[in-house]
Amino acid sequence: MSAEDAIASLKQIDIKEINSECSKYNLNLRVDEYAKRKFETALRTAYLLVTQPIEIAISRQTKMDSMQSIKEMKKVFDSLYLVTKDSKYKSYINGLNEVMSNSKLK
Repeated sequence: MSAEDAIASLKQIDIKEINSECSKYNLNLRVDEYAKRKFETALRTAYLLVTQPIEIAISRQTKMDSMQSIKEMKKVFDSLYLVTKDSKYKSYINGLNEVMSNSKLK
């Protein structure tokens, strides 16, 4: 899966469903509106870095914030996958790993 494909699939995540699953399994994890907006911004930033043929000017702080947001979401998916063993969460984790390794967010 390419980073572009991973970003496209990650944009389709239903945060309400994620929060519902966390509640169902008594996980002390939530994705609030602020975290959701940060994650969406991180995906947009990663998309720009992946798709632009030339280096675009995105501040180091923005890149660091985006990477942190992605890592926080990854923790949620890791926890859900450990509890449910649902392949959907494994694909989200793989997508996030792809984005982190190929989007120049470092």
